Amino acid sequence: MLFVRFAFSQLSITDSLKVGLKNANHDATRCNILNLLIENEKHDAVCLVNNTAIFIVQGKINEAEKNAIASLKIAQEIGAPEKIQITPNTLYHIYEKQNKGMDAFKMHKLYIVMRDRINRINSQKALITQNTKYEKKPLLIT
Repeated sequence: MLFVRFAFSQLSITDSLKVGLKNANHDATRCNILNLLIENEKHDAVCLVNNTAIFIVQGKINEAEKNAIASLKIAQEIGAPEKIQITPNTLYHIYEKQNKGMDAFKMHKLYIVMRDRINRINSQKALITQNTKYEKKPLLIT
């Protein structure tokens, strides 16, 4: 057991979780590990976005671009619209500063698509909540 702990400490969190997923014997354990992997990826995407903002403030636009692209890739892989929405807007501003008009346009377009998708999801949730409240009210027959 000591060797296993040492081996895991030499791996990244994601790699450790992948090894755990491979060795898991129960479906519940696999589900828990998959959830942890997804949360870890979301955390990585957020950290990259935060680093991007720091690089922009420092005037390191090329480093900011690399971080933003990596963040966008992670967000697209895990299918997190709220994370995907942030990064294209950031890339849009980066590309504007770099005079890359077509790339800026593409990122702005992706930002709009993600914003609309999130708004649609939130509207659907609100509608379901409203319907649930309506269905719970007792009918008054006079």
